[in-house]
Amino acid sequence: MRSTSLILLVLLTFFLTTPSNAAPPIDLSTWTVIQYDFDDRPDPNWLLSNNNTVATQTVNSDASILIGDFDITDKVVEGSWRVDTSFDNDYIGFVFGYQGPGQYYLFDWKKTDQSTGIGFAEKGMSLKVVDVVNGGEPTELDLWPTSGSDNVSVLRHNNIGWKSFTDYNFHLEFHAGHFTIEVREGVTVLESWAIFDNKFTNGLFGFYNYSQGTVVYQCSAQQIINSLTISPPSGSYVTTQQFDLTLIVRVETEGTTVVGGSATFDGSDVTANLASCLIPGTLVSGGWTYRCPGISVDSLGAGTHNFDVTLDLSDGSSVNDNVTWDVKENTDP
Repeated sequence: MRSTSLILLVLLTFFLTTPSNAAPPIDLSTWTVIQYDFDDRPDPNWLLSNNNTVATQTVNSDASILIGDFDITDKVVEGSWRVDTSFDNDYIGFVFGYQGPGQYYLFDWKKTDQSTGIGFAEKGMSLKVVDVVNGGEPTELDLWPTSGSDNVSVLRHNNIGWKSFTDYNFHLEFHAGHFTIEVREGVTVLESWAIFDNKFTNGLFGFYNYSQGTVVYQCSAQQIINSLTISPPSGSYVTTQQFDLTLIVRVETEGTTVVGGSATFDGSDVTANLASCLIPGTLVSGGWTYRCPGISVDSLGAGTHNFDVTLDLSDGSSVNDNVTWDVKENTDP
């Protein structure tokens, strides 16, 4: 039996945003189907229900996107997937930063490994950049293999497959040059990625499906509110998982600065370490990012861990966030 410790890379990111209220589920009736014709499977069939807030792709079809009509910049999109069949094992997911049918970020998720004449599709979640040369559209040779192609590059991958008849929730927070993705099954965090990439700094959001029938999708979107957020969020983890630990400060008024703060980890004061991240400067639209090796946690063993941060701002206000990580010992051989 072998296990390693949960590894956390610490980053501090500042964003200028505006407040808003929690958003209701999105009306999908204005969304548009983008269909890829690979001459391999039937056309997709996207059906809307629940007052047009739920979409179900019913067919084992060629790849398709149900693309939205709003720019994702400085927004949070929260949603869910559910595969309501035990048949097949293919791709579900979403796209964002969509510029057109050949340029976007793609999050796709495969149930099991599968080798075909067009390549090897690996079990697990992948984050990819689709950027087709000369502005064309991707082919099955681009979208099927997990390893990517000349037109598709892979930013992240894991080997966690989805399960049938299971509800999954996702959280996507997007800013120009940096974004986070979290996937949960109930309270358990399956994956949490903090990505720094500027290939697409704006664009649309949409649902993605490739060769998987009876998949149910829904989501909501909102402009990001004034706050401090720690990622990964509170939840259950295992010691072999690796995450980027990110502190995200959001302010309403440009020109605000961080003037101080405090932090504790498992009850111990780590403010001195946090201070190495608080480089003086004005918080501006688009955000600044600082690496904070002084508070890098190289090893989180099994147990319950608490991380609490308060930052003081130059306008006299403060922002706070607190997370609890319940870390389980990995029991896989």
